[in-house]
Amino acid sequence: STHSGVSPDAAHLLPRSQHGASATRAVLVAEVAAKPTPAPVANDNSFYAFCRANWPAFVVFQTCALTGAIVSGVSSRKKRIELELIMKKYRRMMDRVD
Repeated sequence: STHSGVSPDAAHLLPRSQHGASATRAVLVAEVAAKPTPAPVANDNSFYAFCRANWPAFVVFQTCALTGAIVSGVSSRKKRIELELIMKKYRRMMDRVD
């Protein structure tokens, strides 16, 4: 069977008998399946090569940064709580003076 509007590369991928919406879907699937895969992009610049060669160092740096952020966040929370307690004591002292 001949399908109009179908490239020759995709024509051999079509099922023998299709009608209506399923035929349209079959044509679409055949067209997509017949397309060649694109060539991989060449990343041959020096920065890309440096990153590929030293990826373990980047993992270590990212882990240190994440650990530092966690420690900083916990420390900030403790300082905030401590400051709130000091401010409560200070306000009580000021209330006694008044």
